[in-house]
Amino acid sequence: MRQRAALIRTLALEPDLLLLDEPFSALDYQTRLSVCDDISSIIRSRKKTAILITHDLSEAVSTADRILVLTNRPGTIKGGACDSVSEP
Repeated sequence: MRQRAALIRTLALEPDLLLLDEPFSALDYQTRLSVCDDISSIIRSRKKTAILITHDLSEAVSTADRILVLTNRPGTIKGGACDSVSEP
Protein backbone atom coordinates (compact mmCIF):
# COMPACT_ATOMS: atom_id res chain seq x y z
CA MET A 1 0.00 0.00 0.00
CA ARG A 2 2.86 2.39 0.77
CA GLN A 3 4.38 1.86 -2.67
CA ARG A 4 1.09 2.71 -4.37
CA ALA A 5 0.61 5.80 -2.20
CA ALA A 6 4.18 6.94 -2.85
CA LEU A 7 3.68 6.53 -6.60
CA ILE A 8 0.43 8.49 -6.53
CA ARG A 9 2.13 11.33 -4.60
CA THR A 10 4.97 11.31 -7.11
CA LEU A 11 2.65 11.33 -10.13
CA ALA A 12 0.73 14.26 -8.66
CA LEU A 13 3.88 16.34 -9.27
CA GLU A 14 3.71 15.47 -13.03
CA PRO A 15 7.37 14.39 -13.38
CA ASP A 16 8.82 13.80 -16.85
CA LEU A 17 10.72 10.72 -15.66
CA LEU A 18 10.16 8.21 -12.83
CA LEU A 19 13.20 6.49 -11.31
CA LEU A 20 12.24 3.26 -9.55
CA ASP A 21 15.14 1.57 -7.75
CA GLU A 22 14.09 -1.92 -6.56
CA PRO A 23 10.59 -0.64 -5.69
CA PHE A 24 9.17 -4.11 -4.95
CA SER A 25 12.11 -5.75 -3.17
CA ALA A 26 10.62 -5.50 0.34
CA LEU A 27 7.33 -7.13 -0.65
CA ASP A 28 6.29 -10.77 -0.47
CA TYR A 29 5.74 -12.55 -3.78
CA GLN A 30 1.94 -12.20 -4.01
CA THR A 31 1.96 -8.53 -3.00
CA ARG A 32 4.87 -7.88 -5.38
CA LEU A 33 2.86 -9.24 -8.33
CA SER A 34 -0.19 -7.16 -7.45
CA VAL A 35 1.68 -3.90 -6.81
CA CYS A 36 3.87 -4.39 -9.87
CA ASP A 37 0.79 -4.83 -12.08
CA ASP A 38 -0.90 -1.79 -10.52
CA ILE A 39 2.13 0.45 -10.93
CA SER A 40 2.74 -0.73 -14.49
CA SER A 41 -0.84 0.02 -15.50
CA ILE A 42 -0.73 3.47 -13.87
CA ILE A 43 2.53 4.35 -15.64
CA ARG A 44 1.21 3.13 -19.00
CA SER A 45 -2.17 4.85 -18.66
CA ARG A 46 -0.49 8.15 -17.80
CA LYS A 47 2.07 7.64 -20.58
CA LYS A 48 5.01 8.25 -18.28
CA THR A 49 8.60 7.21 -18.81
CA ALA A 50 10.09 5.14 -16.01
CA ILE A 51 13.48 3.60 -15.35
CA LEU A 52 13.10 0.48 -13.23
CA ILE A 53 16.19 -0.99 -11.62
CA THR A 54 15.76 -4.61 -10.60
CA HIS A 55 17.64 -7.88 -10.20
CA ASP A 56 14.50 -9.88 -11.02
CA LEU A 57 14.45 -10.59 -14.75
CA SER A 58 10.84 -11.85 -14.71
CA GLU A 59 9.77 -8.58 -13.07
CA ALA A 60 11.61 -6.63 -15.76
CA VAL A 61 10.08 -8.66 -18.59
CA SER A 62 6.54 -8.29 -17.22
CA THR A 63 6.76 -4.52 -16.77
CA ALA A 64 9.18 -3.16 -19.36
CA ASP A 65 9.03 -2.08 -22.97
CA ARG A 66 12.82 -2.28 -23.15
CA ILE A 67 15.37 -4.10 -21.01
CA LEU A 68 19.08 -3.34 -20.69
CA VAL A 69 21.50 -5.69 -18.96
CA LEU A 70 24.50 -4.21 -17.16
CA THR A 71 27.89 -5.80 -16.53
CA ASN A 72 29.68 -6.00 -13.18
CA ARG A 73 31.93 -3.16 -12.12
CA PRO A 74 32.52 -0.96 -13.91
CA GLY A 75 28.89 -1.02 -14.96
CA THR A 76 28.47 -0.86 -18.71
CA ILE A 77 25.61 -1.90 -20.92
CA LYS A 78 26.15 -5.55 -21.81
CA GLY A 79 23.20 -5.72 -24.16
CA GLY A 80 19.48 -5.80 -24.36
CA ALA A 81 17.67 -8.91 -23.18
CA CYS A 82 14.74 -7.56 -25.16
CA ASP A 83 15.48 -4.55 -27.30
CA SER A 84 11.80 -3.90 -27.64
CA VAL A 85 8.76 -5.61 -26.22
CA SER A 86 5.43 -5.12 -27.93
CA GLU A 87 2.59 -3.92 -25.76
CA PRO A 88 -0.36 -6.29 -25.31
